[in-house]
Amino acid sequence: MTTFDRLEPHFAELLDELAPAAVPDYFDDMLKATARTRQRPAWTSLERLLPMQVSARLAPLGFPSWRPLVLLLVLAGLILALATTFLAGARPKLPPEFGPAKNGIVIYGNTTGDIMAVDPATGTTAVVIGGATQDFAPGLSPDGRTIMFVRTVDGADMLYTANLDGSRIKPFASGAEASWIEASPDSQQLLYIADGGGTPSIRNVATGVVKAVPVAAPVDRAWWLSSTKLLVVVAEEGMAYQYSTINVDGTDQTPLKTPDACCGEAVLTGRGLLAWTSWNATTGLTGRTHVLDIVSGQDTRLASTDDFNSNFLDPVFSPDGKWLAVKHAGGGFGGIQLALIAADGSGAPIDLEPWFGKMSTQIDASFSPDGTKLLVTYGDGTTWLYSVPGGRGAMVEWPGVVIASWQRLAP
Repeated sequence: MTTFDRLEPHFAELLDELAPAAVPDYFDDMLKATARTRQRPAWTSLERLLPMQVSARLAPLGFPSWRPLVLLLVLAGLILALATTFLAGARPKLPPEFGPAKNGIVIYGNTTGDIMAVDPATGTTAVVIGGATQDFAPGLSPDGRTIMFVRTVDGADMLYTANLDGSRIKPFASGAEASWIEASPDSQQLLYIADGGGTPSIRNVATGVVKAVPVAAPVDRAWWLSSTKLLVVVAEEGMAYQYSTINVDGTDQTPLKTPDACCGEAVLTGRGLLAWTSWNATTGLTGRTHVLDIVSGQDTRLASTDDFNSNFLDPVFSPDGKWLAVKHAGGGFGGIQLALIAADGSGAPIDLEPWFGKMSTQIDASFSPDGTKLLVTYGDGTTWLYSVPGGRGAMVEWPGVVIASWQRLAP
């Protein structure tokens, strides 16, 4: 057997033979070049002057990691979001300023001077403001949270406000100072006019600040078209009325074209619609209901009221603007009763029972916030609830209803 002579044992000897120790030919030239070249500045190599443990970057011992901080920030954000959601859920939602809303309770004054509440679905009643005081004519704010009512104090009428549950009763103004009063669509302002007409005033509910609305002539009534614009009514000679729009700061008062206007009217806030009544004894067209689009100026006399044997008075808008409740007087039989008419004038009036032989019978009507019901109190002390638009109705057994106001709730 022959042995294999491996290279590894002779590797060092081979390197010595290949590279014998010697000085390269360019060594002298290198020394001459380096001798006339300046040394690099010391600041470019701090390790030449400082100990390495100072100049070298030390490991970040004890420096906090970013990861826990990020986690803390994320956790704080989640807590804030949950708190915001909780507070938003705890705060009651407000109904829309305009249009239909969900039906709530009905607030009314009874014959013994108490303010009552009733659940229309069950008929369950409760006293909201009772006692020895004489309180009546309650009205609910558009947001459904505040009651405005009249209290007799020392023989004079005073207006008061209260929370829906009857708490925080506060005086607002005397009846002479605020014979006419309307809340703004957002319930943040109260518009009122003195007895006998005059300059409208607007009170900020939160601050109590009162500002007058400069008008060209004393007005008898005023309605909110929006939170910044009003419709004002001036009573002229006889039964005639003049309607105008005006900004709440008194600027841009503009008369509307409503020839032969008389009697009562209704405003559909947010839609800019005015339902008004014309009366022309010369032509025989008395007690005709009109719907005026205030922005466009388009006025429509409703064909359903063109009946020479009838007068249609004191219109009331449904929340969706599709229907009007009007007092139907005459009809060939004399007397008066309530009727439903389409706001576009189509179809025939839908007369509602009961019918009263006296034209002077008191009738107060209000639609439910969702527009599906019509609540009516009559001068004989009865209260009826009708379906809309069918007109089917029945008397309700709520004790002593005298004028009622229906609470609006968020859908």
